[in-house]
Amino acid sequence: IITAARRVADAALSVAGVRGIRWIEVDGYGYDNGLGVTEAHLEAFGEVGVLLKGPLSIPAGTSGSVIEARGQAFTSANQALRQLFGLYANVRPARSYALPWPTRFGDVAVDLLIVRENTEDLYCGAPEVWVDKDTCQATKRIS
Repeated sequence: IITAARRVADAALSVAGVRGIRWIEVDGYGYDNGLGVTEAHLEAFGEVGVLLKGPLSIPAGTSGSVIEARGQAFTSANQALRQLFGLYANVRPARSYALPWPTRFGDVAVDLLIVRENTEDLYCGAPEVWVDKDTCQATKRIS
């Protein structure tokens, strides 16, 4: 998904005549290597301040802390990134633009900003309890 997202971003910038992105790749992100997130990932994100990452989930059947980063235990790489860098909201802008061809939604103007808070609920990092490899009990926290 990241390869496709990079192609779309590069093409959009090219069409718009805007200077391109200098991509920095840091290998080893994900659970395939058992790491989740490494210090190299944290340093790169801290320096650049922008991150494009693909979907990442906690391996099924695990419980408690999955990874350690900067001396702290986290249930996922996503939780580590959110808590270490104070990323308390997932911000998703959506806007419609005039197109050079007709669409059935041509008269609909959309200018929307969705802000999803991600430090509570199931994102709080409360440990889940795996009953077996297919069943997990999780804590939902709301304040």
